[in-house]
Amino acid sequence: VLGHGSKPLVTEITFGGWWEWSIFCSHQNGDILVGMTDENLDHGRVVRFNKLGKLMQTIEYDDRNKLLYSVPRYIVENVNRDVCTSDNAGIVVVDKTGKHRFTYDLKVPHGLCVNSHGHIIACNWTSAIHVINHNGHLLCIMGVETRDVISLSIDEEDNLYAGSDSSNIVSVYKVSLEKMFRK
Repeated sequence: VLGHGSKPLVTEITFGGWWEWSIFCSHQNGDILVGMTDENLDHGRVVRFNKLGKLMQTIEYDDRNKLLYSVPRYIVENVNRDVCTSDNAGIVVVDKTGKHRFTYDLKVPHGLCVNSHGHIIACNWTSAIHVINHNGHLLCIMGVETRDVISLSIDEEDNLYAGSDSSNIVSVYKVSLEKMFRK
């Protein structure tokens, strides 16, 4: 919280013609990842700024010049520094250099988080939560009591927080994914 007379580290980051749709601050280096889309909601990109607001990277296309994103709704950075984004195309994962690694097919993806073991956890407005590994392979689908899960977060104790689109309730689930998928 900024006190009276305090100045933020980054005063303002603006891009004409782009709508900021998602934001994530890296726990590893303080970089700021911003998911943006154009006004037609059909061309998206992810940009990386350092903690001082200097543009470091723009991720838009794969190595065949195919657009990676349309509407990057949620964005996180995995423990291996991969950038994971929920987009209309599914869960899009690029490495730290911006090279496309994989897209996990998930219809209407929304909430997205990663745990300390590098598992990617995603939801798509249903009661099914998809857990995939850092290479894009489905590990399991967790059925939860909450219907139409739209947002997710996980804490350092593996408590999974699930927000529903149709209620004002956040459900908390204790999960032990590291025990389920120890390798």
